[in-house]
Amino acid sequence: MKHRILPLANLILAVSLLQSATPASARQQNARKSKTKSEATKAQTTKPAASTPTTPALAGRYTLNDPDAAQRVKAAIEAAVKDLSIFSKGSVRSALNETNLPPPKTLSISFTDTDVSITTEIAGEVRTSTDGTPSDWSRGKETFKVSTIWENCNLIRTYKGRAIRVNVYSLSDGGRTLTMQVTIKRKATVGGFSMAYNLVYRRA
Repeated sequence: MKHRILPLANLILAVSLLQSATPASARQQNARKSKTKSEATKAQTTKPAASTPTTPALAGRYTLNDPDAAQRVKAAIEAAVKDLSIFSKGSVRSALNETNLPPPKTLSISFTDTDVSITTEIAGEVRTSTDGTPSDWSRGKETFKVSTIWENCNLIRTYKGRAIRVNVYSLSDGGRTLTMQVTIKRKATVGGFSMAYNLVYRRA
């Protein structure tokens, strides 16, 4: 028996009829699978937004609640300069006394959506962003690069000049006590030093 060969036009019509006979539900299911796959791919390539405090608990005004603060800062300065040469000890001690004594009696912290301002009666207001972007700030004849970041709910402010000073602000006692941890370092062939001390404030 000879096989009959369908004309090309009939063959195309048969394939078209087969495709149109596919159930609508199957076509919808295939469309849903394609959409789900596309959304999954998009989710994998989208980076999560950075997490930052929206209502910082540090905001507020604080007063020094540390009777031994001045004596502790003086002791830290003397420990920092004790191993310096006779040529640099006097100038370094003088600079550290000028920038660390007396300890600020009041300290205020305020926030906007992107910035933080820390104000004392000694330095006035120093404002930066909270994303680590440095800002210029001058005290006397020296200009510093000042930056601020969040780290584990603590606010960390860094001053970079001839020396590097880092202030870490943290809360305790249910938010009633603010501790400012100060670290100052300077690397130099002559006159290098490091020192650290804490100041304790009470929410006003």
